[in-house]
Amino acid sequence: MPEEALEGADAAVVVTEWPQLHDVDWASAAASMRRPVLFDGRNLLVPARMRELGFEYMSVGRP
Repeated sequence: MPEEALEGADAAVVVTEWPQLHDVDWASAAASMRRPVLFDGRNLLVPARMRELGFEYMSVGRP
């Protein structure tokens, strides 16, 4: 499960468009990470929502 892999992580990188990533409990993931940094290389997630959840969010080709 992605949530388990993110426990204590300093950052996460999205490099696939797998539909399962839409179902991740991102709020819980952010809370369990040491530093909730997320680089979305596929523009899969909604930037404003991820920032609301506490992520330092970066993506490719978006402001």
